[in-house]
Amino acid sequence: MQVLAIALVAASSVAQISAADVGGINKPDASGVCQWIPTGKEGAKCGGIAGIKCNTGLKCKVPTTIPDAYGTCVKK
Repeated sequence: MQVLAIALVAASSVAQISAADVGGINKPDASGVCQWIPTGKEGAKCGGIAGIKCNTGLKCKVPTTIPDAYGTCVKK
């Protein structure tokens, strides 16, 4: 799916936006279809079982005592 469909409740319609419009990156999966992969801004949740990445220039600071724990995006 190259675009995300978001329901606009107020307008009772559906808008299609690209991954770039919402701060993600397009990355093809095994079938060659681009999927939206969210990336975190500074202070955002990252890591965890979902493997959420941080934006460029940031790293994911994760507690080392909890398996699959979420971390926080901090400056490198």
